[in-house]
Amino acid sequence: KDLVSLGFKIVATSGTRQALLENGVEDVELVLKLHEGRPHVIDWIKNEQIDFIINTPTGEESQTDGRLIRRTALDYKLPIITTIAGAKATVAAIRSLQSIPANQRIYQRCGRES
Repeated sequence: KDLVSLGFKIVATSGTRQALLENGVEDVELVLKLHEGRPHVIDWIKNEQIDFIINTPTGEESQTDGRLIRRTALDYKLPIITTIAGAKATVAAIRSLQSIPANQRIYQRCGRES
């Protein structure tokens, strides 16, 4: 909910999407898991449709997919968060940054190069 309130569009695989919807997060777009067909999450990363990733895999299949997702995220210089605590800290940091007036912000160039 916090990311949506900060202006982010959320995409998630089926199980995560269902959990988010059940917990009041609206308008979560579905992205396919690697074994579910195409376009899947790796395709979305390669097509630059994702800006950062929160990936906390559980279970053997999720662990395998998680490794591929993390590797691809690194290849495409995407920030990736792998713990709930890290996700909460990231949301708090984004919220804090957005509360600072634009003319008072100091920017450091990071991420994808054009």
